[in-house]
Amino acid sequence: MVIDFAPYVKLKTNCEACVNLLSEINSSILYNNSIIQSKIDNPYGCCEKKIKSINSLWIQFNSALELLEYERIEYNKNVTATQPIINELNEINGHIASYDIKDDYNEYLESIKHESKEREEFTEIKAEFEKVSQDLNELEAKQRNVKIALSIINHNLSYIFFSSERFRIEYKNNNYVLLSNGKSVCPSQISQGERNIIGLCYFFASILQNQEENIAYTKDYLLVIDDPISSFDIENRTGIMSFLRYQLGKFLLGNIDTRAIIMTHDLLTFYDSEKIFDELTDGCKSKYNINFIYKQYELKNKTLIRFSYKSRQEYTELLKIVYNFASGDVTHYNLIIGNIMRQVLEAFSTFQYKKGIDKISTDRGILDLLPDVYQTYFENLMYRLILNNGSHKLDQTKSMYDMNFFAVISESEKQRTAKEILCFIYLLNKKHLLCHLDGCRDVEQNLTQWCYEIKCNAGA
Repeated sequence: MVIDFAPYVKLKTNCEACVNLLSEINSSILYNNSIIQSKIDNPYGCCEKKIKSINSLWIQFNSALELLEYERIEYNKNVTATQPIINELNEINGHIASYDIKDDYNEYLESIKHESKEREEFTEIKAEFEKVSQDLNELEAKQRNVKIALSIINHNLSYIFFSSERFRIEYKNNNYVLLSNGKSVCPSQISQGERNIIGLCYFFASILQNQEENIAYTKDYLLVIDDPISSFDIENRTGIMSFLRYQLGKFLLGNIDTRAIIMTHDLLTFYDSEKIFDELTDGCKSKYNINFIYKQYELKNKTLIRFSYKSRQEYTELLKIVYNFASGDVTHYNLIIGNIMRQVLEAFSTFQYKKGIDKISTDRGILDLLPDVYQTYFENLMYRLILNNGSHKLDQTKSMYDMNFFAVISESEKQRTAKEILCFIYLLNKKHLLCHLDGCRDVEQNLTQWCYEIKCNAGA
């Protein structure tokens, strides 16, 4: 039997007793084993030696081992009780270490204060730097956007006017500069129609703001364009309508869900728009393989109804509208009859005499074609119409005067003016007017009556 007594060496008394008893037990076991082996070797011989009993030794050994274990437990208790001493020693060592590093620690604290102050200053400087950088980036972005926007607007202007020099906008010294044929001009020096064109170009450029052009067109939009051609834009009609066709094509073909609405009081613009939508619906059908439709409406008596004059001659329709209004149908076109009457006069004077309506009141060659009794009357009538020549009159806009002369006169006065304009055309070219009013009721009878009433008023 082998037992390791190394952990008990400090417990000398009981440890030695256990070691001696264990040695004696092991010796007895060896002695007994030798007797047994000799008997095994000589089973027929006589064995004179006696086996030693180890029971008493074993009892003594267990008792000694119990005492040794008890002594070990007591010894370890005393060892555990030294922990307070260890704690005190550690505290002393801590104080010693504190004195050793006191100066270094104080210097460390001062460094922390200094570091904190420096960090605050750094944070402030960093925040200021980031703000300045952000402002700079925003300014650079705005400058880029200005350049991009001006590039788009100038491209659109050259598209409409068929010239890159007719109108340009440049950005100099934080100001926009408008150039007409290379010379700087003020907005007040250009016509209202030209301002409208610039506004139209800006409208389409603003949609592309902060977007890639190719991506912007792929988004869905609802485009609403009100009266793209005013009475001042007649000479640029082709360019404007071509530009609208180009831009609407970009948007409507770019996204299947994009929609567009064009509003106008001008029938020619309506027919031009109709051609544009005819082409674009065909283009959309080819691209998306879907049948697209567009609808036309007109405003009558404050109600939108389907437009019923498709494929008819505009000038003829305008004359018929004026005639029906003069005949008593004043509900449908009461709001816009003034514009329609001016368009009729403009078309008649241009086609017949290659002159605008502003020349009719002063051109004696035209007025002399009228019977003498009518000349003074119609000269005054034409001047009155020209003096209030349209809903977009520039001088009225500047003075904030009423935008529409015909909106402030009574219904009966509008009706009388419609009769007078028709009589004016009738007296100058009877055949012309009758042909265009073909299909209307009692045309010649009514015109004769209206001319007679004017003759009576002129004679009075």
